[in-house]
Amino acid sequence: MIKRIKRIFLNLLLITIFLIGLVLIFNFQIRSYLLNKQVQQYDIANYSKKDLEDNLKRKGNFDFDSVESISNELVLKAQFKNSDLPIIGGIAIPDVKLSLPIYKGLDNISLLSGAGTMKSNQQMGERNYALASHSAKDKTILFSPLEFISLKEKIYVTDLKNIYIYQVSLKEKVDPSKVEVIDDIPNKEMITLVTCGDLEAVTRLIVQGTLIDTVEFKNANQYIQSLFS
Repeated sequence: MIKRIKRIFLNLLLITIFLIGLVLIFNFQIRSYLLNKQVQQYDIANYSKKDLEDNLKRKGNFDFDSVESISNELVLKAQFKNSDLPIIGGIAIPDVKLSLPIYKGLDNISLLSGAGTMKSNQQMGERNYALASHSAKDKTILFSPLEFISLKEKIYVTDLKNIYIYQVSLKEKVDPSKVEVIDDIPNKEMITLVTCGDLEAVTRLIVQGTLIDTVEFKNANQYIQSLFS
């Protein structure tokens, strides 16, 4: 009887070790899958213009210090937390295959599910529209594709009322303390995208673009509309 119990215990231990090994081996793939799933859950195509307008009236968290780095714990928490995230738009950069929802504020779950606005009073197409999101080892995730963006490529942002088209004018890595990059500049309509410049989060990658056109969503050509459907 004792031998049988020992054998069962040993088998359970081996199975546990095996499962832990699998998780460690496939940790990268599992995290990427869960993050992609999180983004797809809030696809802008599932929302109406009124939904976005209503969400814009909600309160947001704009405390930079509350933002946590990506971790397995945070990713799992996002999967099991039934969040009603305040989606207010979408961003697409087709040249680097980036397509994400935009949320109001810097809530940690929001930043695992897309991009978040960095200032409480900002409006698309006006002043310096600043967005932040995470970067990851998987260069297809969240703002990771910004690593491959080039000058003069186009950034599309929409609230389903209009589509705002920006052209990339700057790409650089800066110290995290350089928060003035999101400040408004008089008489200039622009966008600023902020993410980690490396996996250790020692630097920040900044991409800025200048507004070159604003098109009413219903009047945009089929290609541009398809970026958000």
